[in-house]
Amino acid sequence: MAGILSMNDVAKVGKLGLRALLYFMTTTLFAVTVGLVVPTLLKGVLPTIHCFVIHAGLVYSSAVGLLGGLSPLKFFKEMQPAMLFAFSSDSSVATLPYTMQCTEKMGVNKDIGRFVLSLGATINMDGVAIYLGVASVFMANCCGIDRLIDMGRTVMSVTGDASCAVVMQRIVGKKL
Repeated sequence: MAGILSMNDVAKVGKLGLRALLYFMTTTLFAVTVGLVVPTLLKGVLPTIHCFVIHAGLVYSSAVGLLGGLSPLKFFKEMQPAMLFAFSSDSSVATLPYTMQCTEKMGVNKDIGRFVLSLGATINMDGVAIYLGVASVFMANCCGIDRLIDMGRTVMSVTGDASCAVVMQRIVGKKL
């Protein structure tokens, strides 16, 4: 809410919100694909955590590098504190202060970060999409879901939120 109030312009909020929503929908589509296709093709050979790594490595790296204008290596290095906290806390919302600090270090405007990261903590479901896809495939093969998978799901959500903030900073940041 603080991010929305600090922007003071409904038109800016609408444009940023629409773009962030489209970004989250696109990355979630890729997450669903990774979560269903990879385990199905590899018949359970590839553990779930590898699907998270594939998604982060392909989708988030591409988005941050091509759309956000930031080195993916720098992005993941700067995001380490938030990603580690997300992994241990299993909560995107609890991780928000760390994620905001990390994105600010990467040059994301505070208003953009507050708005996009808060929105992402609520609607970005990349980690859940992978989790559900992989869980469905593994359940079909009579395997269980463990805590490690759930922790990875949270890391994907937090990392996706931050990648969106970096991209939105480049797309609309100069216009705010």
